[in-house]
Amino acid sequence: MRRAVDGGQTWSAPLIAAEGYCGGQCSYDNPIEVDPFDANIVYLGGNARGTCSDAMKKSSDGGTTFTRDDTGLHADSHDIHITGAVSPTVAFIANDGGIWKRVANLAAATAWTNLNNAPLNTMQFQSVAVHPTNQNFTLGG
Repeated sequence: MRRAVDGGQTWSAPLIAAEGYCGGQCSYDNPIEVDPFDANIVYLGGNARGTCSDAMKKSSDGGTTFTRDDTGLHADSHDIHITGAVSPTVAFIANDGGIWKRVANLAAATAWTNLNNAPLNTMQFQSVAVHPTNQNFTLGG
């Protein structure tokens, strides 16, 4: 992972703190999301807990450091979306086990809420999208 602070004109060297997060499955699980209201909050979705990989890592300092943040999550993250329609912002995570959510700015290792129950009853979510202005309109599949 690299960082640009000028609209993508120039890029940093690889961020050491983010190395290995996808555990050798980077073509399968590698979503990245930045909170639209707080660029210091960055989520990296990865494979599963390993030597340096995790199902989810979170940075609260713009990517300088990352902390394991996969408490209660299933492995193999595919999509992360942080809403901008509600305050506080909410992070949604889609992975091989379905979909979870949590207030985006909570401390790393705070449990995620499992949404895989009635009426959703799903597994193997590949992506999620939240309407930019209607917090009650969410699509996933």
